[in-house]
Amino acid sequence: MRSKRNLQGFSLVEVLLAVFICTIMVLSAAALMPVSNRARLKAEQYSRAATAAQSMLEQLRTQDYASITRAQLQAEGLIGTTVLLDQPRHFVAEFTTFTLGNGTTLNLSTYLNQGSGLLEVIELEDTGGRSLDLKTIIVTIRWREQGQQRQSQVSTMVARLR
Repeated sequence: MRSKRNLQGFSLVEVLLAVFICTIMVLSAAALMPVSNRARLKAEQYSRAATAAQSMLEQLRTQDYASITRAQLQAEGLIGTTVLLDQPRHFVAEFTTFTLGNGTTLNLSTYLNQGSGLLEVIELEDTGGRSLDLKTIIVTIRWREQGQQRQSQVSTMVARLR
C-alpha cells in the first residue's frame, strides 16, 4: 500500500500561498499605474511648455534688434496688450497666443491647462547709462497642474550687429 506522502502534487496550503503571492504582485503593479500616469502627464506638460517657450524665443530671434520693442512686438501680434512693466529699456508683457514660424497660431490657454506667457526684454547698459547694444530676452510659460502653478522659462541674448 502506498503512503500519501509519496503522491506528487501541491497541497492546498501551497496553492493558496502561490495565489496570495501572485495577487500581491498584481495589486502592487496596479497601484503604480496612476503614479506613472501622473508622471507622464506632468512630463508632457513640461515638454509642451518648453516647446512653446522655445518657439516664441525663435520668433523673437528672427526680429531685427531695433524691432524688439514693446510697441513693435505688439504691432506684430507677438505679445498682447497687457503690459506689466514699461520702462525705456525694460518691459514685461503677457501673451496667450502667438504665431509660429509656419503660420500656425498657438493658443496657450488651450495648449496647456490655463496656459499663459510672459515676455521680458531688458536692454543692457553700462554704468554711465549707455546702451551696450545687447538685449536679454526671457520667455516664461505658465500653466496650472493639479491646483499648482507651474512654469518653464528660456532666455537668450540678442546683440546689435554693426
